[in-house]
Amino acid sequence: MLLATTARTLRTVSIVYLVVGLIFATASWAPIDAPGRLMFDLIDWPVDGSPPLERAARVAAAVGGGLLVGFAALCLLVVAPEIERGNLRVVRGTIVALLAWFVVDSAGSIGSGVWTNALLNVPFLLFWLVPLWRVRKPDGE
Repeated sequence: MLLATTARTLRTVSIVYLVVGLIFATASWAPIDAPGRLMFDLIDWPVDGSPPLERAARVAAAVGGGLLVGFAALCLLVVAPEIERGNLRVVRGTIVALLAWFVVDSAGSIGSGVWTNALLNVPFLLFWLVPLWRVRKPDGE
């Protein structure tokens, strides 16, 4: 695949995943949970309008855990090496991604009544952001 085609495809996939993530996040707040409940119902076939909440919570834990592992691997294998190469664009993109996670996760946590998760997100966010904020342009640029 050409680089431009690959980049365009990845952008499209990223936008779709972003929308799916936001749909899942609606399940955290009862007044707007219909799209999220439908997503859980689609996962827990057949579509019958009643996925058991315990199963939905287990699926959410699997999805959330998988996303965390995937993001950590991305940072380990792509972001950190790019920082070593002086690629500041990847730093800015990673910061935006982290802030997007923080806002959606924390808002969903507060909306679902689990404000303690939003509070625990703060140090988790800072563990990622502090090293990223410390990145500077290489000397001479």
